[in-house]
Amino acid sequence: MLLTLWNEFEQNQGTHITNSIGNANVIIGIKLKITTFNYLSLTTKPGSSHLINPPTSEANVLKEWYNANKEEITELIQQMAYKDSSKLLPSPSANDIISVANALNTLKDVKTAWIIGKISLTPGQQKFWFETCENCQKAINVDVGCVMRCPFCKEESRVVARTQIGIAVDDGTGSINTSIFGLDAEKLTPFTALQFWEAHTEELNFFAELASAIRRHLIVCFIRYYESNYQGQKEGKYNIVKAYTTEESVQIPMAITAAKMNKKIPDLHATVLQPAKKNEFFSPSTKKLLDTIAKSSTTANELPPPVTTAKRSLVFGIVPPGIGLNSTEANTPISLSTNAPRSPLKKQRDDEL
Repeated sequence: MLLTLWNEFEQNQGTHITNSIGNANVIIGIKLKITTFNYLSLTTKPGSSHLINPPTSEANVLKEWYNANKEEITELIQQMAYKDSSKLLPSPSANDIISVANALNTLKDVKTAWIIGKISLTPGQQKFWFETCENCQKAINVDVGCVMRCPFCKEESRVVARTQIGIAVDDGTGSINTSIFGLDAEKLTPFTALQFWEAHTEELNFFAELASAIRRHLIVCFIRYYESNYQGQKEGKYNIVKAYTTEESVQIPMAITAAKMNKKIPDLHATVLQPAKKNEFFSPSTKKLLDTIAKSSTTANELPPPVTTAKRSLVFGIVPPGIGLNSTEANTPISLSTNAPRSPLKKQRDDEL
């Protein structure tokens, strides 16, 4: 996955990593932010810190794993797996899915969840697309078809239309209004983003046809809760980060059977949100070192940070199971890119994506 380094992190650790990119560096990131840009990625924030090639047993295990799988990892990077939603967020197992009612009660705290349900088009929508940079997919207020230098990724790019559709997901326990984007949205309809744009330009009304196409589907989706400011008030909203249809997910036939019998789709994950035993990912000595680094980093970040838009993005490989670290806590740096999009926290549209 991608890790974007901002400001002093880019200037300090970013330079060091760039100069030694071929050495299979191991990075332990502390207090990083998980974002849904490119489906799933990491970024630094105030209070973040990094350890590069720390003298720990966990780092040694990661480096050994990388050396043993170097060719496969290189191939994944060439395939841009860090932008492939099916690899970053594969179809979940039954135990990963919770009911809509459970999601509505817990998403303000846990932020994300897998849910499953029948879908319908939410009423009142006038537009099913928005303008984006073709390179970084960030929303931009420029006419479709124009070529411009994107203020986010700093690349010369064309402005294209991207699909956005508001839908309701209902599993019998509750209904949740959310938005679905891009190719995931288009596989639910007979229209492309360009066709949505053309129809809007020509003032064509096809709401009934679109609603009919949408309600044929039942999906399992990874949903995200976020808050945006509207007229000085915080407003909670939900976006679909990744969705799978009946043909794509083996979990959906169970839901179809329940729906035909007019039964509520069971909460397959009812116990997962209960307090669980805390996993110890690091040895006591490593944990003590990380706590010390985190404390010193927090103190350092109390000083006014330098004003800069510098950034650097790193591509991380997939962490193998059973080595003591999960994919959001430790990854092996493989490649480097300097044209990643800017922070997703600039505008409300960026918050939504």
